[in-house]
Amino acid sequence: MKTISALLFTCCFTLTAFGQQLTLNGTLMTDGKAPVPATRISVHGIPNTTDSKGHIYHEKLFEYAKAFELHRKWLESSPDDLSALPDFVETHFTTGRFAECERRIAALLVNPGVESKTAIALRAIEIANLLALDKAGSIPARIDALLEAVARQPADFQDEWSFDGTLHFIGQNEKLSPYREWLRQLFNAVKAENRDAIVKAVREAKAGFKW
Repeated sequence: MKTISALLFTCCFTLTAFGQQLTLNGTLMTDGKAPVPATRISVHGIPNTTDSKGHIYHEKLFEYAKAFELHRKWLESSPDDLSALPDFVETHFTTGRFAECERRIAALLVNPGVESKTAIALRAIEIANLLALDKAGSIPARIDALLEAVARQPADFQDEWSFDGTLHFIGQNEKLSPYREWLRQLFNAVKAENRDAIVKAVREAKAGFKW
């Protein structure tokens, strides 16, 4: 999920997590600027609040099934929307739809319309998903593909994907428990400050991978 910068959303319902309520009423407040109707701004430019709600459900409240349904409903009417498909793929992973997640990631990685930053984030999610599918033998080659993709980026490259929801899911999923710390290392590597730092950190993660 892409990072939202200091946004307070409110929609016609109340979301509850960890005993606290997040309430929204159709208004979007941004960094001291005037309120903007939520129907005019969203994370991916979708002209409604679907993507913003999906981000909150997935990255903040960890309500993965609700995020999945929001993206699914949006894509029923816009099935080729490349601003929404990557998030939908991530919710396949965090709702345990690992086989379908694998298929969908593979399709997006060969789609020339997918941005480099998004493709690199998807490659990291793909690695976690393959571990959930008991395909640890495929990981070294996937790490090499990730390294090649990062190496093609400019020197100041940074990946803006959040991974908060995915990392929380990994921390709760028993099947991934043997790989939790290593996956945290991998995702932190992808979030390093520039291209060379990412390459270095991913190489270190590759060297420490055991199956």
